[in-house]
Amino acid sequence: QIHDMRPINLVQGKGFKEFCAVMDPRFSIPNAVTINSQIQNDYTAMKERVCKTLQSECPRNTHGQLLVSTTIDCWSRLDQKGFFGVTAHWITENFHMRSVTPKDRKSVV
Repeated sequence: QIHDMRPINLVQGKGFKEFCAVMDPRFSIPNAVTINSQIQNDYTAMKERVCKTLQSECPRNTHGQLLVSTTIDCWSRLDQKGFFGVTAHWITENFHMRSVTPKDRKSVV
């Protein structure tokens, strides 16, 4: 879970390395390239999961287009750092409401 929105290269800083050494000398700090790669892998997996969920569960119109509605939430912290969230919503053929967001660990709520 993301809390502080620090840049990835934070892990390369002397202060961070010293902090980790004090907290647990056995901890091996991953480098920024490894972290960036993990983020990209997580993004790709999330995108595939959301697309698969929409393709398999979302109804289509007579032209084959998905019948989905989206909502976007935008907000900012006191320091003016902006955030947004996107949610896709649809009703199944059995009239069950479904939603999916990119951040969800579970694909459908």
